[in-house]
Amino acid sequence: MYLSTGEVAKRNGARHRLAAPYEPLKTADGHIVVGVNSQRLWKRFCEALDEPGLVDEAAFNSPGARMKNRDALQARLEGVLARDTSANWLPRFEAVGVPAGPLNNIAQAWDDPQVKARGLLAEVDGRRFVRTPIKMHETPVGLTRGPAEVGQHTRDVLAEAGYGPQEIERLVASGAAAVERKEVPA
Repeated sequence: MYLSTGEVAKRNGARHRLAAPYEPLKTADGHIVVGVNSQRLWKRFCEALDEPGLVDEAAFNSPGARMKNRDALQARLEGVLARDTSANWLPRFEAVGVPAGPLNNIAQAWDDPQVKARGLLAEVDGRRFVRTPIKMHETPVGLTRGPAEVGQHTRDVLAEAGYGPQEIERLVASGAAAVERKEVPA
């Protein structure tokens, strides 16, 4: 925007700066994100909402009008979307080619079928972490260990960097170098 117009962008939340509705919207049970950035998509969106009269309503009948009246548009759309759940709205938008998706919390994101199919959540030694999304058929990535605990390899790394045992212990004692915490028996 700055390079095109010289305008310094202001914070706008999750709304698109140049299109409406192009943002998260409330449904009966959560939020969905829609991306309506053309008149063609606006007509399809209204069709999926079963609100054909909205297409030609003066306050929303053009991209400029929707931008000018975006707060009223959001309120109006959320009133309609509150009639049903996100899971029921999304197939309707997909059927007419309107970009839309769920706005998931972290638990919902990890439960997503695509995340599961890609095997993005790994567990090694009882610790869960994000696996690389890169898949190579001829050289698959094998997991032999998970990510290190904080400080787990501090001494090794400092020794490799040229610090002697006494220097390392001074750094640890002073708190300048974190080391793995040992469980103290009760």
